Amino acid sequence: MTSEARPVWGLPRSIPSDDLPDRVDDVVVGGGITGLVTAVALARAGRDVCVLEARSPGAGASGRNTGKISLLQGTRLSQVSRNQGDEVARAYLEANREGQDWVRGFCSEVGVPVQERIAATYAASPDQRSSVQDEHDVAARLGLDVQWTEGDLDGLSTSGAVTLAGQLQVDPAVLSAALADAVRGAGGRVVTGARVRRLSVDASTVHLEGGHRIATTSVVVATGSPVIDRGLQVTQLKAVRSYIVAFRWSGTVAHMALSAGSDSRSIRDAADPEGQPLLLVGGAGHTVGRKRDESAGLDRLRRWTQQHFDKAEEVAAWGAQDHSTTSGVPLVGRMPLSRGVVRLATGFDKWGLTNGPAAGLAMARDILGDQALGHPVSYLGARPAPASWAINNALTGAHMVRDLAAAVLPGTGGDVTVKDLARGCGVCPHMGGLLRWNSAEETWDCPLHGSRFATDGSVLEGPAQRPAKVPPPPESGT
Repeated sequence: MTSEARPVWGLPRSIPSDDLPDRVDDVVVGGGITGLVTAVALARAGRDVCVLEARSPGAGASGRNTGKISLLQGTRLSQVSRNQGDEVARAYLEANREGQDWVRGFCSEVGVPVQERIAATYAASPDQRSSVQDEHDVAARLGLDVQWTEGDLDGLSTSGAVTLAGQLQVDPAVLSAALADAVRGAGGRVVTGARVRRLSVDASTVHLEGGHRIATTSVVVATGSPVIDRGLQVTQLKAVRSYIVAFRWSGTVAHMALSAGSDSRSIRDAADPEGQPLLLVGGAGHTVGRKRDESAGLDRLRRWTQQHFDKAEEVAAWGAQDHSTTSGVPLVGRMPLSRGVVRLATGFDKWGLTNGPAAGLAMARDILGDQALGHPVSYLGARPAPASWAINNALTGAHMVRDLAAAVLPGTGGDVTVKDLARGCGVCPHMGGLLRWNSAEETWDCPLHGSRFATDGSVLEGPAQRPAKVPPPPESGT
């Protein structure tokens, strides 16, 4: 498995690139679900909008996730309620409902196939039962028509499960391509291979790699980790990598299921581009750059699948990256120190197919200054989480200190410098973190803020904007 391991989603297709403009009303940085929904809403309202995507639409998490469009999201509602209260949990739920409804309507409008399934959060062991029961109780209190079930779930032994009917699943690569087409169909532009480097001081000009400049009245940053970050939002984020393995399997899966444990297991049915049935198994999540052996997590997914789904035959494996926030809810709103010109959305914690559209619509409403797109939805009622913020950044700082301390190794007489160490792994151009080799995906990953680089040093994931100087890949087994 390499960094460019192709998911089973969607037939490979060439998505054309529009020409770079010199001036537009709105620049959207990032061609994932969030950025494309924002651009569709703005273009349909008559704005001159341009999406700038460093690779191609859906190349990041938007085209590499499990394709679940669900209001039941593991134990998310009970977590938000516990940490932020029911008012914020209700706002979170209603935002996700708006996002789900928008995607449902869009897919019906343009002919993107979706499948309706029962979503389930299940206790894989007795110690998980209480957290699943809490999710059921909070979801019911917030108005979801959830059910409690006992016994097996698609052949999996459980200690109880909460279920919600009428949820959706989709091929996210097909959805991403359809959104890009919709932006163009409404008069907007989608430019691929366009990497943003910086904004002017007054945020009125976007500077691209290669020197091109675009004058604009508003900027939306929808790049996962914000590549433009004037408010140090990166300190409120944790980059998380997880994996998906696709199997040929002759059985039937009726649920989009997710276990409640920390090493969770996600399952759903799917079909490959030729229409052949597949079983998707996801999990093995970890903070980017802080796992000793990513391949071991993938192997756990494979062993688990063989234990529970007899004769499943692997056909593909790939990874996806998302970000969680220290507050437990997404960051959506105006970026500090940008004169109200720059808006950002991030921190969807693996539920971007509902949160992303909701965030895009909220940002578009703010730019348009009216309610043409519906009632405003805001995540900004979340209380700060200073303890979580402090722990997150203390761990990041610990990695920086450890790298510096390693510059004076026992027995070397202090002759080994950080520069010497960097020759063996490379340095992240974002904030100088020493890169770690990802054995599962054959990439160089930064343990500070989750930037990732291919073996040639090119950027795969931000917040880094520039390539890294990396050494040759380690020999197999080292």
